[in-house]
Amino acid sequence: PQGSKIEPKKEPVQQTQSETVDIIIPLYNGWDYLRLCLDSVLINTTPDTPYRIIISDAGSSEDTWQKLRALKGMIVLGDPKVRLNFAEACNAGISHSNSKFFVIMNSDVIVSKGWLSNMLKKMNSISRLACCGPLSNCDIGFQFHESEFNMKVNNELILHPAMKIGEIVPHLDDLYRFMEKSNKDNADKFMEKPWTAAYCNVYARSAIDEIGMFDPVYMNNAEDLDLSKRLSAFGYKSGIAVDAFVQHFGGITRIEYEKENPR
Repeated sequence: PQGSKIEPKKEPVQQTQSETVDIIIPLYNGWDYLRLCLDSVLINTTPDTPYRIIISDAGSSEDTWQKLRALKGMIVLGDPKVRLNFAEACNAGISHSNSKFFVIMNSDVIVSKGWLSNMLKKMNSISRLACCGPLSNCDIGFQFHESEFNMKVNNELILHPAMKIGEIVPHLDDLYRFMEKSNKDNADKFMEKPWTAAYCNVYARSAIDEIGMFDPVYMNNAEDLDLSKRLSAFGYKSGIAVDAFVQHFGGITRIEYEKENPR
């Protein structure tokens, strides 16, 4: 679809930006995946990186909302009666945030030990880097060739795109060990890319203030590509922190949206 014009903020709101990193998780049902995601963030985000979790719901069921209301220590945005697309849910979280760097994280990812601190090192050291994504199984075939990085967790599990929860849960401890080793083996490595899919990206708020947020005209697809193109047009860089591995199931919320809006 043709994107609508996203106007950059002419006069950004003057406020003190927090050094705490906001992890914004747009959500549409899929509680079992979200629970795995949240557990991994709590386990693997190192103490040297202060953060808070913002769940931006896109109109999940009342059953999901009952569980969301029971969460402690997290911010939950949204309304079960208001259906948002991915871009709108992301933008609601971004608008609620005031951190110097923020993360857009899909609810179907599992992060590794030190993932966030390793990505922030790139954001703080590479000139004009405005978007940093992780290394992930879901990028095999379009960000890198399958032979470039080891994806064998153990003799029973080799990571690939579009995995299911039942493939991962029996091997979760092995997955954590595999991802931590991958991060150590690829310490400080970075690959600049024309764009990165927004399933676990760190963004620089100053850049988003300049170019605008996600364009909601895109219906759960290509809004991240559009944003990357606009970043590039303003002279910003995007890329991958190879020492920040993330297991991404992929397509969980998009499949639900496509069921609701068949072509």
